[in-house]
Amino acid sequence: MDKQNSRYRWVVFVSVLFIYLLMASQRTASGLITDQLMRDFNVTASTIGLLTSIQFFVYTSL
Repeated sequence: MDKQNSRYRWVVFVSVLFIYLLMASQRTASGLITDQLMRDFNVTASTIGLLTSIQFFVYTSL
């Protein structure tokens, strides 16, 4: 194994790790701010649940 392959592996690892952390934060953000979203946009909990499920379907399709 030469240095170039080793560097490439770390770049790939860090990229995948960053994308995973970004996706995990996006998935949990709606659950943390549900009360504020319901109050600000004057919607019900079922509407927030629908929007959150649409987000999961988009991730699945990608």
